[in-house]
Amino acid sequence: MINFDSITFYGAYAELCISFIEYKRSVGYKYDRRQTYSVKYLCDYLSGFSSDNIGLTRGMVEGYIQKKQEESAASQVIRVYIVRQFGIYLSTLGYQVYLPPFDCVKKDKTFVPYIYTKDEIKRILKAAENLTYAYQAPNSYLVYPILVKILFGCGLRISEAVSLRMEDVNLTDGILHVRQSKFNNSRLVPMSQSLVESCRDYYSKVGYYKGKTVYFFEVSPGIPYNSRSCYNRFRFLLKQAGIWHGGRGNGPRLHDASNTHINKIRTIHTELALYIYPSRKGSDNNLTTSAV
Repeated sequence: MINFDSITFYGAYAELCISFIEYKRSVGYKYDRRQTYSVKYLCDYLSGFSSDNIGLTRGMVEGYIQKKQEESAASQVIRVYIVRQFGIYLSTLGYQVYLPPFDCVKKDKTFVPYIYTKDEIKRILKAAENLTYAYQAPNSYLVYPILVKILFGCGLRISEAVSLRMEDVNLTDGILHVRQSKFNNSRLVPMSQSLVESCRDYYSKVGYYKGKTVYFFEVSPGIPYNSRSCYNRFRFLLKQAGIWHGGRGNGPRLHDASNTHINKIRTIHTELALYIYPSRKGSDNNLTTSAV
């Protein structure tokens, strides 16, 4: 039994699983708590096998990746990815492994993202602006209006937005630095000047101090907003905006805002920008959102 990141690993593969996580982090992959738990589940499964011959046989791998009852294809694909990566790591150490094919699981391609109308976007933004002070989260009424604007205006995923550190938000040049996001990619995302001004106003109101604040959206010093909490708050904003939610898995989802950035804001940037940034009225020639 080994404790690692407050997560307990058992069995003959425990040390190998931990060294695998440490290796992945050393070469730049995040391998955060969620991914660490994915490796732990693999370790738990492997603990049921004999330690006499460390490795991954075909039977072990296929037993691990077989579809569980009522499991989505996406969840099964994650397990295929983890066991493949772990197998590749073991092979570099000289162990005999079986690697499942990339395409051994077919993902469901029927999902269609929800595309918000411009009126719905306005109502969601208005609901965020109408939030009031809450003792439990004193800055939340300031955070969510800016957070929603960044999601719709810049096309960020919620996990990317809440992970933004102070040094990632350049309020001089109007650039967001998204670090090691999906597929371990980093990118620079431009903001409109009006959004930069809104971020500056937010920054001045929340009382952040240079050298003491880590994240741009913090619940408390050094602790960023949680993606799940943001999803719950977004469901509340949908209700306040009069937008029906179809239940878990049906949306509209917060993640769909990143699709809206491409599919909607490019075509409605003038009207939407006038709503989000009233100070830009009378400057139609310069109106733009970060998506444009």
